[in-house]
Amino acid sequence: MQYPLVTLLLLMMSFPSMAQSLRVAVGSSLSPYVIEENNTGAELDIVREALALRGHDITPEYAPYGRVNGLLQQARVDAALTLPSEGEEEDIFFSDEYITYHNVVLALAFEGFAIHTLDDMVNYRVLAFQNAARLLGPEFGHMASNNIHYSETTRQHSQVDMLFSERIDLIVMDRYIFNYYRAQAGRESTERPVSVFELFPPVSYRIGFRDPALRDDFNAGLQQLRQSGRYQAILDQYLQ
Repeated sequence: MQYPLVTLLLLMMSFPSMAQSLRVAVGSSLSPYVIEENNTGAELDIVREALALRGHDITPEYAPYGRVNGLLQQARVDAALTLPSEGEEEDIFFSDEYITYHNVVLALAFEGFAIHTLDDMVNYRVLAFQNAARLLGPEFGHMASNNIHYSETTRQHSQVDMLFSERIDLIVMDRYIFNYYRAQAGRESTERPVSVFELFPPVSYRIGFRDPALRDDFNAGLQQLRQSGRYQAILDQYLQ
């Protein structure tokens, strides 16, 4: 039986692209969003399950966060996680926003710091996550460039260690990443009060794909996860 060309095209569009095993660049030190030790976490589970609904599986390839986008641009992976929502790049196809980070400034409460604006941070020892000066907006970038005590690290657990050992005054990181590493730091750290300064709006991220069909499959799976309630269940499991 022969079908008109239009009918064949519609049939092809109604099915997901052929199932693939995808190499996905993932930033390390992002627990509980990405827990490298067992390939789980809120972000990784959402991506894995959304793509699985369209027949795909993933193999994470971990790298420092600052190298993730480069791996995608060099075509060394099929997709890259946690890419900023602004901007477009040639030959990269961006998904819908799928995860939101909540960055804050943290200090030991006994210090009594009063941090009301980003400019208030300029004279303190500040340790932020890698690429924070680029990702957290021009005002933060200006503070970072004018603060001789500002630094960044790829190892976010070290931010928590240095805060509680009083080797740094302020740390800048996602509140759930902080809670995760604080809980692992032991009883002394969990019992010490901290001050939390909410100076940043939430930041949402996308996935970059080399293939637009895979991007479309992910978006469809993500929508299905949200509608079923599974998306929120994953967040509730990890983000505490």
